[in-house]
Amino acid sequence: MSEPTPVVVPLPPNMPQEQAPAWLNDVLPDLMRTGIVTDPEATAAALLEMTAFGIPEPAVACCALLLPDTTPLLVAVFASPGAGEAATLPSLLVDDTPGDNVIKRADETVDALGIRVFQASRVVSSFEDGENRLFLRGALAGTRPVNGVERDVCLYFTGTDIGDLPTAFWPLTSFLVGDLLPQLIQLGENA
Repeated sequence: MSEPTPVVVPLPPNMPQEQAPAWLNDVLPDLMRTGIVTDPEATAAALLEMTAFGIPEPAVACCALLLPDTTPLLVAVFASPGAGEAATLPSLLVDDTPGDNVIKRADETVDALGIRVFQASRVVSSFEDGENRLFLRGALAGTRPVNGVERDVCLYFTGTDIGDLPTAFWPLTSFLVGDLLPQLIQLGENA
């Protein structure tokens, strides 16, 4: 049996928190059918936490990336009004924060459906609450049409399971160049 395909779940922008359980009840059965969800309670808890977190400034939207056998990753979506900076956006988002010890650094460029996608990732060791913790930061960006205008679009994620890093980029690259992302950006900007 093959592994289930990763799934990107757009999170409704500006959803009142009291509506989150009903939204979850609508999407969870579809997610269960994909085979990606092995622990429905943990997935539901993570998705509800993400809806409570909201959309961080200056992101226009958020989504959750569900990978096999991991906790969903929160992904922030950024969209500039124009184009021309996509190559620099990922490293700006993931680069060193004071106090961080970068253990592994990777930058890569790939072509996906005619869009050049710039990727950057960092595995970081940070000292928090008396403990040394490992976590990852990843970002990818490309210039693509959104509502008829060429715009730089960037996806940023962070997580504590550094094993997610190698598997997170290909589904997010597909999402970046796909048809759903411009709709999510438009929905987020009009909310």
